[in-house]
Amino acid sequence: MFEKIKNSKLFSNFKFQISNLLEVGFYLFIFLLPWQTHLILRAGEWHGKFGGSWPVDYWRIALYGVDILLVLLLAMAAVYRLKIKSEKLKVALAWIFVSVLDLVLFVSIFFAQDKALAIYKYTSFLLGVGLFWLASGKLYDRGKAVFSFLASVSVQAVFSLWQFFFQGSPACKWLGLSSHSAADGGASVIETVGADGKIERWLRSYGSFDHPNALGGFLALGLLFSFFFLLRHKRDSSERIDKIFMFYLLSFIFSSAGLLLTFSRSSLLAAAVGMIFLAVSSVCRRNRPEMARFFKLSLLAMAVAATMVFSYADVFLARTSYQARLEVKSITERQLYFQDSLGLIRQNWMFGVGVGNYTKALEKVVPDRFYWQWQPVHNAFLLILAEGGVFSLAAYCLFLIYLFYLSLRKKDVFNLSILLSLGIMMILDHYLWSLHSGQLLFWLMAGMIMNDSQNNKEYDDKSA
Repeated sequence: MFEKIKNSKLFSNFKFQISNLLEVGFYLFIFLLPWQTHLILRAGEWHGKFGGSWPVDYWRIALYGVDILLVLLLAMAAVYRLKIKSEKLKVALAWIFVSVLDLVLFVSIFFAQDKALAIYKYTSFLLGVGLFWLASGKLYDRGKAVFSFLASVSVQAVFSLWQFFFQGSPACKWLGLSSHSAADGGASVIETVGADGKIERWLRSYGSFDHPNALGGFLALGLLFSFFFLLRHKRDSSERIDKIFMFYLLSFIFSSAGLLLTFSRSSLLAAAVGMIFLAVSSVCRRNRPEMARFFKLSLLAMAVAATMVFSYADVFLARTSYQARLEVKSITERQLYFQDSLGLIRQNWMFGVGVGNYTKALEKVVPDRFYWQWQPVHNAFLLILAEGGVFSLAAYCLFLIYLFYLSLRKKDVFNLSILLSLGIMMILDHYLWSLHSGQLLFWLMAGMIMNDSQNNKEYDDKSA
């Protein structure tokens, strides 16, 4: 009876419809990933020295719109795979590491000070793993996924340019946008001295993210994607204007400009290392067309950078000066956060302070500080160690090493460049673990790398 239903025309149509919905839904999810539309379920307030209630972002519990879409996609994918005989995962070892990480983070909930927050963060982690499972499958076209990602990157890049030029952006609850202005206390800004001798504050671009560094990481990855596909793209001589090539080129230009206006040093370093790695691989393979394109793209990137730097020379000089007040403050705070993490790790090295409970633990250890001084350490690996203990860090690192091994075995220079860039971001910042959008971005990249490890097709076609 079941075989008759399975072979029926109705079931075939069902397979076609659900697979199409899954594919389109996945592209939509990638495009919407940066947008922070959410419903706050618990504000996570601090009652302290000033009296009243003060919201702490890291204590907030919220329901995000992209999470609802992701749950729907996961449900459809589960139904689809139950009804269709899908091939088994060729790479099971990665799932062993993810499963160990899952178990350890679950156990850490029992050691958390705020168990509701820990359960929420653990649920967010599970959604990230679900995204990894979805992205590592073969339910979508890789080229279209790349196109969706670069389209999203381009929108964020243009938005970041608009934010910087107008030095602010209004709030919009439907898009999950907070109001940003250089005059706001706590805003991420750069201070310069104007011609009149007065201090000027310049707002760094946020895009739709929680912090300019998170936007910088997103744009850095987008820059690598567009750079690589420009190197490998085969232009269609039959067309007068190669629209795909122009799309990659515009994405590259916008990403370069937007990345500069985030003033995120870690993201700029990650993008530079990734691009240099790709260039060196072209030289090693003696691929002259790629080497020529690299030279042209380098000149283009330098032209974009020169335009930005000369237009806002004082701002860029202030950001690169380690004697400016805010830069000294930033370095001092990073050192303080590093010392905080070492103290928490020494006391909780086995099971951690609980997933998502790092700043809650800091409140208990250093209660004399103000709420904005409880910040995660700017190193994702130390943050994982502090929250989940030594076994969580081991499982996470082994997972990354295994992805690196898969890419190295396949000689996939693009995925190696992505992993190198992700590694630099995680060493110098925490958002790929601590922030909702950063965690989803990490698992999306990991899933696409896993997908490529099971696909022998090279990245040299006009895939978009």
